[in-house]
Amino acid sequence: MYTSLSIILILSTALTQEFLGAKEPEDRLDFSTLPNEESKSPISPLSESTHGIALVEVSDEGNQVDGDTSFGAVPEAYSIGQTEVTAGQYCAYLNAVATGNNYSLFYNEKMGSDPNVASIQRNVIDGKNRYNVIQDADGDRGELPIVYVNLYQAARFCNWLQNRDCPDLIGDALTEVGAYTLNGVSSGPIARNPGAVWFIPEENEWYKAAYYKGKGLRMGYWQFPNRSDWAPSNALSRKSVNAANYRCYSTTKPSIPYLTPVTYFQESLGAYNTYDMGGNVAEWTATEEGQGSIPLKYIARGGSWRSSYSSFNAYNIELSKWLRPAYNPAEGYDHIGFRVASSLNIDSAPPATAAPGD
Repeated sequence: MYTSLSIILILSTALTQEFLGAKEPEDRLDFSTLPNEESKSPISPLSESTHGIALVEVSDEGNQVDGDTSFGAVPEAYSIGQTEVTAGQYCAYLNAVATGNNYSLFYNEKMGSDPNVASIQRNVIDGKNRYNVIQDADGDRGELPIVYVNLYQAARFCNWLQNRDCPDLIGDALTEVGAYTLNGVSSGPIARNPGAVWFIPEENEWYKAAYYKGKGLRMGYWQFPNRSDWAPSNALSRKSVNAANYRCYSTTKPSIPYLTPVTYFQESLGAYNTYDMGGNVAEWTATEEGQGSIPLKYIARGGSWRSSYSSFNAYNIELSKWLRPAYNPAEGYDHIGFRVASSLNIDSAPPATAAPGD
């Protein structure tokens, strides 16, 4: 269907097998060996492996801002996850870093107990935490997006992606420094460190990947992230064009879990070949609602399975470019996940045609 699409993808099953032999982290955090605020953050060399994350390039660097909202201008090219981070990917990560007593830095028990969205269970085996993807009548839930991840847990995942190929970094240094300097803290603003390779997209980066029309610097923006100015349908069909998982008089899925696999809507990609930037789960950005605002809140874009269609104003739904809900970054939510971005350069071609009705 697509031409010259190039993504690097390692099967999550192979990724999981690799992690089973990973070094066990220490049960207690010891930050005495981590670099201080003035030290240069450890940045691992670029690896040919993208750790199971499929990336697509967001080109058109220096594009024009959206005059409607003042968002979307990004001066440089970058890459972004083609999908949200999946339960399978996050489960493999947990088995690598969260086997000890500090597991709450990485795992929320509701990931395994909320029947609406549960995908990963924690069990204690031989004194260590072990994680597995939940199985149901339709198979395992590894391709569902992970939810109940707070912003700091998403940042730790990025740090781990950044550091795991660096032989000099072990234990807590894998997750507490790198793209973000956290040092065991799950509060306050986060800031991307210079040289970050894997990171949570800033709002402008997320917005451009979702709504910009591409193929030039002054091409304008769609109202919705499926290459359309019309609100998507919520039909549960892989072949539906301009469709998404959200509430349009009823939920897209009639039964639990209410999440859909991250590549389910195969004919509803964005301009840069991304899936699900509208609906399924909203996605954390690394942008505060207001600089220095109290209480601290961060923007989560794109809407989710909980977002409702408005018959009075089709643009007044969270899937549209107009709404930017903000949330407590220390909390995990049943409708918020995340998508990573990267400075790695991955070439991809945009879909050949836009959605009907544009």
